[in-house]
Amino acid sequence: MKRESCIWCLRESADTDVEHIFPDALGCPAHLTLPGSIVCKRCNNGLAHLDQVVVDDFDFLLFMNGIIRKRGRAPEVSN
Repeated sequence: MKRESCIWCLRESADTDVEHIFPDALGCPAHLTLPGSIVCKRCNNGLAHLDQVVVDDFDFLLFMNGIIRKRGRAPEVSN
């Protein structure tokens, strides 16, 4: 497996998780992802709180447009 450096911490990474360019909870299409070797699992998980901030700002629009959330959950308004 090819090892690359994480774009955030610059450590070598061969992780298999994908990094969603837009938060998955916003309905990020599969073609807008980066391979896990680009963003290591540690950084991907460590920056997840930023995804939640973005999702919270758009929760009403997600609800009104019926955009399915992460893991197939129905949209909901939490703000």
